Parts: sequence; structure tokens; C-alpha cells
Amino acid sequence: MKRLFAIGLFTIFLAACSSNEIVTISPEEFNKLKEGMTTKEVEEVIGGKSDNIEKIDGTKAENHIYKGDNGVTDDSEVILYFSNGKLEVLTEIGLISEETTPEENKKNQEEAAEGFITLAEQNAIEYPAEPGSILYDKNEEKFKGMQYYFKGELIKTESVDGLFNNPSGALIVKNEEGYIMPIFPPYEIEVAEGDQIEAWGPLSGDGYSSSDLGVDNVVGIAGAINAVQIDINGERQ
Repeated sequence: MKRLFAIGLFTIFLAACSSNEIVTISPEEFNKLKEGMTTKEVEEVIGGKSDNIEKIDGTKAENHIYKGDNGVTDDSEVILYFSNGKLEVLTEIGLISEETTPEENKKNQEEAAEGFITLAEQNAIEYPAEPGSILYDKNEEKFKGMQYYFKGELIKTESVDGLFNNPSGALIVKNEEGYIMPIFPPYEIEVAEGDQIEAWGPLSGDGYSSSDLGVDNVVGIAGAINAVQIDINGERQ
């Protein structure tokens, strides 16, 4: 019995050690990752969680940083940007391409931002916020995570249930069609009723009724945006 107990302890010790092992990412694994994957799907491809997760202050997003394995440089790494639990941006440094200069990094970031804005605005044209629109998910995740653009006048600010049903401060914005959209800003900003608001970011997939918001809306239930970028009266925040 004592011998079996010792073996059991040794097995537990090995499991504990292996669970603390740093998970790396290879070029082959990186190439399997796609935008829109959930955190769980990404971890299944890579083989585990990152030991370096940076939460972005004032937002519902985070960077998962992995050390590279068998990359083109010895100190390669991968930065995966998640928003609302879904992979949005993949950045590799020295894993499958030579390390870029700061100028090249800035250019890549600007191009990624332009692509994000273009996609959001295209989706807003294809699925306009107008009477009769449904911009939230009922039984399928059609709108959850969709990049979207919304422009209108700030009616008021309101504390409503946001991510994980936690009360969050939302901007209640009304467009020219009378559609009122709750917009969760990425950080605290100063606003006043009547301000012109432009917001880009993923739709939350949640629905908010007029009674939730204390407003008269042209739709029974409105979607909501977890903003990544906001302009107030034409000025970037």
C-alpha cells in the first residue's frame, strides 16, 4: 500500500509539473489559426493557454502572447488579440517572417486598422440599423462578434447589463432612422447629450429592449456594440 501511495504522489507531481510547462507556438500551428476562433479553439490548436496574458485597460479585450517554437529567429513570438473571447488580430514576430522594423510594424498596424474599419462599415451597409432591423442573436451567432459601424446623436448615458451581465456604462445613441444603439466605450470618455458619436467594433450579440434603455426605439429589441474605436464630434478618442 505504501508503495502504491508513493507512486500515486509521484504521478500527481509529474502532472503538476507538466501543467506549468510554457506553451509555445510553431509556424504550423500559427498557420492553422483563423480570425473569429474562440479562445478555446485557439488553445486546442496551440496545445494550451498562454502564460502571458495582457488585459487592455478599459476594454473587454486582451492580448495572449506566446513564445515561438522553431521560428526564423530565436526570440520569435506571437501576439493574439482577443475581443469578447474571439480572435481578431494575429501578429507574429520572427516566427514565419524576419523581424520587422518599427516603421514596418506601424504600417502593418495601420493597414490592419483600415481593414477593420472598412469591414465594419461594409457590414453596416449590408445590415442597416433601421426600423425592423435585427442586429442581435436569437438562436444563432450571426451578429455576435460581427464588426459594425454606427453613427448618431447621443441621447443619454445609461448603466445596463453588459459583458457577463455586469452593469456597464453605455452610450445610448440614436441614428437618423430612429434606431437607438447601446454602445459600450473601450474606456472612460467625456460626453454630453447631443454629441455626434461614431463607433466601430463588434456587435455583442445581446439584445436590449426599449424598457431596458428607457427610450422609444424603432425596433422592439436593439443590438449593442462593444466599441474598439470612437469618434466624438469628428474627433478620435
